[in-house]
Amino acid sequence: MLEQHLKSPVTRQRLRSGPAADHIDGFADWLHRHRYSPITIDTTLRSLAGWTDWMRAAGFTEHDMLAGFASCSAELQTYRRVRYGRGPNDHSLAAAALFIRFLREQGVLPPPAAPPSPADLWPVIGEFRSWMRLHRGLTETTLDVYQAIFVELLAARGSDPHLYTAEVLRDFVLERARRHGISRAKTVVVAVRALLRFLGATGRCPPGETRAVRLPGPRHPSRSNRPARLEPRGVRLWPGSGSAPAKSHSSGLPTLTGATGSSP
Repeated sequence: MLEQHLKSPVTRQRLRSGPAADHIDGFADWLHRHRYSPITIDTTLRSLAGWTDWMRAAGFTEHDMLAGFASCSAELQTYRRVRYGRGPNDHSLAAAALFIRFLREQGVLPPPAAPPSPADLWPVIGEFRSWMRLHRGLTETTLDVYQAIFVELLAARGSDPHLYTAEVLRDFVLERARRHGISRAKTVVVAVRALLRFLGATGRCPPGETRAVRLPGPRHPSRSNRPARLEPRGVRLWPGSGSAPAKSHSSGLPTLTGATGSSP
């Protein structure tokens, strides 16, 4: 019961007269069963009251929980409020999200729709996976690693292959090398090289020069000799062929080759 978990009679009345009234007792008991501390339960219920007050004032009812949550979230993105200010804030929105989770577990609200897969967002990913299975025999584990890299590339640079110039690809690899180090950069180079092969084989690469990107590597396996970060001057571009990749004699890192558009 709500009275066992929330001290303030005023807040209890706010909750019992708002859109959450039919389920507020069950929600309070649910929080207790999930081992939330008494002070956390009290704070969560107080925060939820801020959201249900806003729902009622905005004309939403118990049948509009999801729409009310989305609308309140959008309003908070535009008009930020402090925790103890009048009206909803980030804490009340977090409490509302927890309340919606409770309602879904109880079957009151439908489960959330599954997010679209990367292949749904970018069909080229599914095509690439099928082509690499057929022509290169790559395993699903390897394709999953490549896909994660492609999702970053597509999100950052778009899906138009005409935009994949040598400079764009070099910068993409360098950004990840600065963030994760040489080892990760090597994986990115191999993955992007595979993507370029696929694009070239399926006629999607624009006409232009063939470019190559080589990443600098450590001369000694000792961590102390590894460069702290990669600089653009450490990346060399030169015309090359679309044949099998060469390796850097000094570092053993693969060379990225593929048909791309002319660099600006």
